[in-house]
Amino acid sequence: MGRGIAQWAASAGHTVELGDVRPEAVKEAMDFVASMLDRAVAKGRTTAADRDAAVARLLPLAEPWAAGPDVELVIEAVREDLETKAEVFGRLERALPASAVFAT
Repeated sequence: MGRGIAQWAASAGHTVELGDVRPEAVKEAMDFVASMLDRAVAKGRTTAADRDAAVARLLPLAEPWAAGPDVELVIEAVREDLETKAEVFGRLERALPASAVFAT
């Protein structure tokens, strides 16, 4: 689900910082989004230039808590486990500006 959210946001012109506790998951997500956008180009749903721009807006994070200080919105897509979600939100809350909006 997070991959689809990232694709939608990047395609809509937003910078997307992708983070996961598993670094390989970030690479997999970026590869997935790029492949889905390639398919959209092949089907005539977007242009190659728009695909390239969307992919350029995907920024991998070395760790999920390393998002920049200017983050305005966080959309988490971790597994449906209350303890895990509480940990993620707690760590993000300490790392991000008080003005950041958190969504689940």
